[in-house]
Amino acid sequence: MPVDWPTVSGATCNDISGSYVDPDAVRGEIITYQANGYSKSGGTLDAAWLLFGFFKVARHADKSVKSRGFSLAFSPERTLVITYFIEGNEVARKKIFPSEYKCEDGLLRFIAYSRSGDQVFDKIPNRGTSTHFAELLRKGNVLYVKFTDTTEAMVYGVVPSSHTNVTWPKFPVQ
Repeated sequence: MPVDWPTVSGATCNDISGSYVDPDAVRGEIITYQANGYSKSGGTLDAAWLLFGFFKVARHADKSVKSRGFSLAFSPERTLVITYFIEGNEVARKKIFPSEYKCEDGLLRFIAYSRSGDQVFDKIPNRGTSTHFAELLRKGNVLYVKFTDTTEAMVYGVVPSSHTNVTWPKFPVQ
């Protein structure tokens, strides 16, 4: 965990409910664990649409978009509802059912999205599985996210490739 992150003590999963700014920016810290060892480099996408799998509605290349945001809320049935907004308008919604998440020590853990088949990473021909895990913690006016993606694939149908990336984005309350 990055040194500037708060301790988990005293937090509850209900604390994550709220509306947040999606800066859709490149910054932060990334730690990459690969089969050949450990490496550390700067820069990761701090983009909620990427973390939660809202690829088709993100309009990432659209420079006319002035604001992006997302909200996290629990329904009365305890379903986690993630809603994504562009310029205040809802463009996507995702539900994480109680059987699909865990709440432990104030951290909310769930699979943000998973995909299998062709092109699970990068632009070179590959086939495999990619699973993206999220751990959320809110302290004060900041949502802290540990985002882990694990990918296993065959490149060009013959070269095995696997990697795990961990990013630590932060999102301010809106």
